[in-house]
Amino acid sequence: MNVQEAKEALAKAELQEKRDRIQKELDELKKEYEGKCFASHTFQRRNNAGHIGAVYYERFYIKNDEIYVVQHSINSSKYKGYQVGGKSKMDKYITSFSRNTTHRKLTGGEYNASYTLFSGYSAFRKEISVDKFMELWKIAQDVAIEIEDRMYEKLPEVKKEWIAGGDHTEEDKVSKAIKELNLRVIDIQDYPEIERHLEYVTLPLFQNRRYLPEAYAKQILEWYIEELEQENRCPFATNRSVNYNNVRIHAIKVFITKLKL
Repeated sequence: MNVQEAKEALAKAELQEKRDRIQKELDELKKEYEGKCFASHTFQRRNNAGHIGAVYYERFYIKNDEIYVVQHSINSSKYKGYQVGGKSKMDKYITSFSRNTTHRKLTGGEYNASYTLFSGYSAFRKEISVDKFMELWKIAQDVAIEIEDRMYEKLPEVKKEWIAGGDHTEEDKVSKAIKELNLRVIDIQDYPEIERHLEYVTLPLFQNRRYLPEAYAKQILEWYIEELEQENRCPFATNRSVNYNNVRIHAIKVFITKLKL
């Protein structure tokens, strides 16, 4: 065996060792956490700060030799303080809220997956039932939808698209290319009734979240309808989110009929 072959054999052995270690850790995570919910509620009287959070670990999986988790989480924090120039200021009361579903990478860094999963704060988390988590998730889902609805319906005048300096060039290039090539596209900005439902959505061939190719618009929109219907069948769907998605589905179907796609 020459030097190159020895290096390749060593690299192959190291990769297999890593895969074996990753697989073992994955098996342990699945056994300990998959399908389970954990919550925390901590507070500090001195700093007038508190955190409430809950998470559901749907599944763990391996991708590109790294461990990931699909997790659904809710977090709400209240605290006095913020950073200015690296210095703490304690004269502003802050409230933050988040509700999300993420594919989170757990390995590849300094710590193992189990430590990263709880970010080192496992002592502050306790297991709760799925039913208890779903109660919290429903409330959080309603809050998220309510905030968005209120901003659109009650304060439409404050909405304005912000385009960073470097984005103008790209926007101009796209618009110019469409005109010069006489491309048949649908500009959703011309249809406010559908822009409301699509502007933050990632769709195939949806250029700059604004232009849909006319030839494929119906297929793309019908694909998105299927995605929304699948969300409605998800265990984490709530009555509010199902109604919300159904409004979007109806608007898209009306749009397809209106444009005779």
